[in-house]
Amino acid sequence: MLSLKKNKATPEPSAASEQNKSILSTRLLLVVLALAVTGWWVMWSYQNLVVAKQHQQLINVGQQQAKKAKEVIRFRAGRINGILTKLSERQALITALDGDDSDLSTWLSSLQASLPTGSQSAILRLSSAPENQYPELQFRFAELDRINQAKRNEQALPEIGGSKNNLTITFVSAIVDENQSTDTEVIGIAFARVPIDYLIEALARNKNFDGRVRLEQTFAKTKPKTVLNVGSGTGPEVNVKINDLWQIYYQPSAALAKSVQSVPMVLFVSWPLVLLVSLLLALWLAHTINKNQQNKAHKAQASKQSSIMSVQLAEEDQHLLAGESAGRSAPTAAAPATGTVTEYRFPPQVFRAYDIRGLANQEITPEFANQLGKALGSRLQQNGSNSIFVGRDGRTQSPELCAALISGLTSTGTNVLELGLVPSPLLHYAVATSEECKNGIIVTASHNAANYNGFKITLNGLSLSEEEIQQLRLAMEGDQFASGQGQSQAAPVNDQYVDEILADVALMGEVKLVIDAGNGATSEIAPLLFSEMGCDVIPLYCEFDGSFPNHDPDPSKAETLSDLIARVQQEQADLGV
Repeated sequence: MLSLKKNKATPEPSAASEQNKSILSTRLLLVVLALAVTGWWVMWSYQNLVVAKQHQQLINVGQQQAKKAKEVIRFRAGRINGILTKLSERQALITALDGDDSDLSTWLSSLQASLPTGSQSAILRLSSAPENQYPELQFRFAELDRINQAKRNEQALPEIGGSKNNLTITFVSAIVDENQSTDTEVIGIAFARVPIDYLIEALARNKNFDGRVRLEQTFAKTKPKTVLNVGSGTGPEVNVKINDLWQIYYQPSAALAKSVQSVPMVLFVSWPLVLLVSLLLALWLAHTINKNQQNKAHKAQASKQSSIMSVQLAEEDQHLLAGESAGRSAPTAAAPATGTVTEYRFPPQVFRAYDIRGLANQEITPEFANQLGKALGSRLQQNGSNSIFVGRDGRTQSPELCAALISGLTSTGTNVLELGLVPSPLLHYAVATSEECKNGIIVTASHNAANYNGFKITLNGLSLSEEEIQQLRLAMEGDQFASGQGQSQAAPVNDQYVDEILADVALMGEVKLVIDAGNGATSEIAPLLFSEMGCDVIPLYCEFDGSFPNHDPDPSKAETLSDLIARVQQEQADLGV
């Protein structure tokens, strides 16, 4: 049988060269296009998902900080206004204004003593000009304008003025004799000039303000003037109005601005992924285009076999684009071995519904605290957290338990922010106000007797449920912990807590208050807080003593309140706490 062998046609050398150039040009063009698409995605995603988001975060933080600064300034200014207003309402002062100068000296001394250090004050009659009554004060024009407003019984807002290195805040209040006639009559003016440091110190001591706080003052038909500038900042500046004269501006610090400068992990993943997909798609398109060109060049040799091979090649290309592992299933992690604990190292009854609590030195021991720290620190590491606030109450065993707890936490690589001896609400406050750390634990047995101790835990801003506490118990029994070297540092929040309360709360009148701290964790901060609010505080059992020598720390027992009731009656106080 005679068979004929048909040779494959071979293109001319020049034609082959042109074909190779065409293939190279096509591939190069598509790769450049893929790089352009990737570059566009990187720029768009970074601008819209990183830069814009960080800018909005800084504005949100700035608005919160500006409002806090506003409350601090309003509280401080209101304090001085309150002093002048109370003085102006005293009938004895109204009577003294009709007497000679010696009658006013006692009142002036009382006013001066109630003002901040470095202040100047005056009690003015309307019978002569202020500069004639107190020539040493050298009244500024703006101050005389405030005084004239008060004479007309109009609201005179505090005003900041003076030389650049000697700025002061001026407060005035009308002294009104409501018994003079049917209409109230202004018969005098209470005047106070307070150093600007009175506001600066309040802002500087408040650890909330990580950045620059600027106070602008604007009079009618004049340009705004910066009269107070505390700290340094960068980035967007936000403002909040205090009154018709003052506006607060806040600008985040460089450190705060840097803290929000993070690129989401999804972008780090998407950028190379987009590049890879674009390049693969470009190569696939180049291959398809070139294949079509080859098919046109070899029309004479197109056959069923070449068609089948082309289909096979296309299928192989699809497998290559899908990746070698496309047909493989991801390995399944083996389920951890489980077992039943027959003997408990730690008593299960102390793991309660919302806290951990038991007999100190018997059920709650330093070994227990250390193991709890390791279990809790390991869980934080698994959840991607790296820090936790730690506090304790004043019980005699609490320092030793707290030290063991911190040792366990840091051994897992967890960083500890030590609050020291605090009541439980300050732990919650620290967690609620911190931007970086939303976890906390305090060594305390709450209202139980002195021979008890335990722990209250907050993770991600929430108290642990009963199920989560049981999971901690199992982790403590299991001895499988993370390993690392965490750091411990002091992070007191007492001053910040007091300042924030004072910035938001004001008393409408004088309150005489008996505080019974029961020798517990509130022994120091409670009298300080209420004294700063203006209460006349009478402390009772406000010395730290973890043995609770006077009574148990349980206010639900009637006998616990007996000493407080007796002291309120003895002192004729308004309230006992």
